Amino acid sequence: MSILILAEKPLIGQEIAKVLPGSLQVSREEGVLRKGNYVIAWAYGHLLRLKAPESYHEKYKEWKLEELPIFFEEWELEVKPEAEKRVRQIGKLLKEAEQVIHAGDVDEEGQLLIDELLRWHRYSGTVKRLDTSSLTEGDLKRAFANLKGNQECEREGWAAYARSVADYVMGINMSRYFSIKNQLRLSVGRVQSPTLGLVVNRDLIIESHKKVLYYKVYADFKLDGQQVKAEFIPNKEEPSLEDGKMMMKSYAIQKQQMLQRLDALPVKVEKRSVKEAPPLPFNLVKLQSYCGKKWGYTPTDVMAITQALREKYKAITYNRSDCQYLSEEHYKEAPGVIAKVLKNLPEYVHHEISTDRKSRCFQDENVSAHHAIIPTAIYVDISQFTEKEKNVYQAICAYYLVQFLPEATKEKTILQVDLPQEEELKAAAVKTIKPGYRELLRIPGEQPNPLSLVRKGGYIEKIIQAEIKELETRPPARYTESSLNEDMTRIAKYVTDPEVKQILLDKDKDKKGENGSIGTSSTRGMIIDNLVKRGFLELNGKNLISTQLGRELYRILPDEAKKADVTARWWAVLEDVKKDGNYQMLIHQVLSAVKQILHTEYPLINKAISLQGRNTVRTAVGRCPKCGDMIMATSKGFFCEKRDCTFALWPKMKFFTNEIAITPEKAKALLGSKKRAAFTLKNKEGNSYQGYLKIKLNGDFVNFEFDGLVKRGKR
Repeated sequence: MSILILAEKPLIGQEIAKVLPGSLQVSREEGVLRKGNYVIAWAYGHLLRLKAPESYHEKYKEWKLEELPIFFEEWELEVKPEAEKRVRQIGKLLKEAEQVIHAGDVDEEGQLLIDELLRWHRYSGTVKRLDTSSLTEGDLKRAFANLKGNQECEREGWAAYARSVADYVMGINMSRYFSIKNQLRLSVGRVQSPTLGLVVNRDLIIESHKKVLYYKVYADFKLDGQQVKAEFIPNKEEPSLEDGKMMMKSYAIQKQQMLQRLDALPVKVEKRSVKEAPPLPFNLVKLQSYCGKKWGYTPTDVMAITQALREKYKAITYNRSDCQYLSEEHYKEAPGVIAKVLKNLPEYVHHEISTDRKSRCFQDENVSAHHAIIPTAIYVDISQFTEKEKNVYQAICAYYLVQFLPEATKEKTILQVDLPQEEELKAAAVKTIKPGYRELLRIPGEQPNPLSLVRKGGYIEKIIQAEIKELETRPPARYTESSLNEDMTRIAKYVTDPEVKQILLDKDKDKKGENGSIGTSSTRGMIIDNLVKRGFLELNGKNLISTQLGRELYRILPDEAKKADVTARWWAVLEDVKKDGNYQMLIHQVLSAVKQILHTEYPLINKAISLQGRNTVRTAVGRCPKCGDMIMATSKGFFCEKRDCTFALWPKMKFFTNEIAITPEKAKALLGSKKRAAFTLKNKEGNSYQGYLKIKLNGDFVNFEFDGLVKRGKR
């Protein structure tokens, strides 16, 4: 008999194996490691899912109002089609195990993920819990020395289960209800609907924005041989100000004339030395935003790229993290990691990297279920990386290495002139004295400012001239996929109900990377993609814009189905679930809310927009390689019909320097029995070569690979 360790992901299982006693045995079992009396296996995310209503009864295949609400006292699970082999394999290992060590992530979903496998296989043996979010050797050894009973943690898993069922009850019933009422396939979800609302509300603000003029007054001085410009700061109590802005030109002219009359003003110039610490390492959202701004990568792109870096190359740590901090143990292991990174990326060798320095990122108390995304201590041949993989890997490495570089030293120069009636003139300039970490990140220095050249001290000067600048108010910027992804981590700032706002903030009080959020770092990109593929949002260049259908859907939905308040209220109930384990509490509360909505009349979607939505062509082109459901062709691409499936084929895909078109015929070939389609590409020399674009399953992810041979001559 053996001790079976069930981890959540391959990387975790492999790291655990390194710290166990004994020698690694040769095993022909895929995804299984054996070492001494230990057997290590892992899941690939959730291997089980809640059954669809039609799996309970055929009557639910057709969407009918009289069948709502759909609800079962006991919601059953089923094995994901792509996970059947793995679930059987884990079942066999459980039969042979005298004890199980639960090594799921130390959060609610990680607890549920392994617990549901144990329940599925009716495992009745002893189960211990590995309680650590760190994969460093020291932390893992300490966790193994302090295993606790899994029953102490099961309530966390039941909270995750309650949330998943509640999401399902709300999503199924609300989507069917509003679809039937409007005779149009619609989708409603706890996270999806308020995310749609962020874009709809932003778009309406932009489109209803009316430009309003406001004014600023500036004064020019000659100081220490330099001509500098200072801004006039009015008294905050001035009644003609609006949000601190001078809205009346007559008031601005009055202040301009007043400044021009002043003589022999006492000007004070101060200088301060300022230290600028390096930025924290990335979590997923920060990395997605960085890559979006720098290279235009979407959140989904970055998820796929980091998944390859982690799974295929083992070059980075867990990529779905919401944390930007590292543990003290990571600091101890830094010399080994740095040595490997510098071997992989020799262009960084000349920088003053030293583990004698220790940045603010090393704080045990700020590490949550995961830690920041950092490189691993292994050699990788980056010549094998795609351009995108290399870019993202270098970014992750750079933001790790700067934790061991000097802070940037800056000099801040401040000019101040005190005026009567608590008014003043102010100017400031910053100049980098020592770039420190900024050199590695290639952050450019500040634009030259004459004020930086002025020596500190007191001056008596006359204003050379005073001028008025006319400005106009601007609406907020359109959302991009990256900025929407970021705003989902801080949606509380848009919530007007103070109680709900506080609940959202309390929910994230122990998460440094979240601040009143909805969704998770691993699901937000999928939610945004789904809003696009369902026709509620559309891309205009880099901007995300709500469609008329999306705006109408958001308009007709009740607050109980479209606001972030839902997430806040659920979280408060789930805190009680984690105390007493009564997971039915939230589920029945959601059922009551659903019943109330079903018995209330709501406005319908504008008929013209409804007809436009119904006339959208949708044709089946094959079966989804992930879940087995139908892939439908739409004007925007090829998408899976299943509610929670993320598979998509976009009309255009880029490989190397070529852009290829995915036509319905190519999509059918890709989704056929051979999972491949032929394309002709050109290399840098202009030579044509033909090969196959292939779909390959990698656990819960779908990879696209192009494998071709160069053909002779030019086309």
